[in-house]
Amino acid sequence: MKAKVYYFLFIALCCCSCNVTVKDIVGTYVSNFRVNNLDTLKVNTDGTYEKHVYRISDNRLIYQNKGSWELRDGRIIFKDFFESDQAFSKEFKGYSDILITTSLDVNNSFGKVSFDFSEEKNDYLYRKL
Repeated sequence: MKAKVYYFLFIALCCCSCNVTVKDIVGTYVSNFRVNNLDTLKVNTDGTYEKHVYRISDNRLIYQNKGSWELRDGRIIFKDFFESDQAFSKEFKGYSDILITTSLDVNNSFGKVSFDFSEEKNDYLYRKL
């Protein structure tokens, strides 16, 4: 019985975020916890990203921006990132004055990469497609 437990712990440790590489990170992500909007994030190999937010009711683009990213110590760092869609009840052209640099934990569980952050009362999770 103990051998099975140790084996499971070994496998879990091998799949943790400490083994995440740039190759693992690159791709397209979707946030699964948006109610009115679809938040997509494309992470590119050249260290840039593109974020697009679409209104679900009519599939209309309501926000977009670009920035840079890097991987450091199992965390992804986004520069010029807008991390909240609470104000997306109408169209916006840009929020360059409130863009931030944010550092998010990267999870690599059995080959499924995701990263998440929490805001007050809201949890956001980006999962790789």
